[in-house]
Amino acid sequence: MKKFVFFLNLTAITTFFVLLFSTGTHAGCTKDIDCKGNRVCEKSICVDQGQKESSQKKIIAKDGRFIAYADGTVLDTNTNLMWAAMDIGANINWYNAKSYCENYRGGGYTDWRMPTQNELAGLYDAGKTYTPKCDASPVHLTELIHLTCYCLWASEMRESEAATFCFNFGYRYWIPQSLYYGVLPVRSGK
Repeated sequence: MKKFVFFLNLTAITTFFVLLFSTGTHAGCTKDIDCKGNRVCEKSICVDQGQKESSQKKIIAKDGRFIAYADGTVLDTNTNLMWAAMDIGANINWYNAKSYCENYRGGGYTDWRMPTQNELAGLYDAGKTYTPKCDASPVHLTELIHLTCYCLWASEMRESEAATFCFNFGYRYWIPQSLYYGVLPVRSGK
């Protein structure tokens, strides 16, 4: 019985010190404010809809304006768009691509969608290059986002055509929705 009481008291003391030192009251705190108005020792980035706060997510890499998280998401800090870290991994028609994005659950989020052509174009960076898995033309965007091949579907459509963006040369195209390209889900990171 005495061992249990000692363990309980030790647990209470440990909890007290964890709470004391995690509130930002210890020396060296930069007095940044998190999304809920609490003082924290690191800057935090907020996301909408009562979902996760990026400050709670494990950062695995950074590349300029991009932050990659362990949950398979990449945040573009310039646009505040959150991207899947990988495309679908195959080429599919536009309707299946749209469905894939709407049903994607990466990072535990449920509000993924197909990106616009302009959003995809915003990822294009002629100064960055890597060769995608399809071993075709090199693509020009951060290596934190992995593409299977160089062209992706965009959300815009007109009659039987849909928009695409190709990361090899940064070109925009309108092609039949029945053709096969990749897709990269996006969501608002606010």
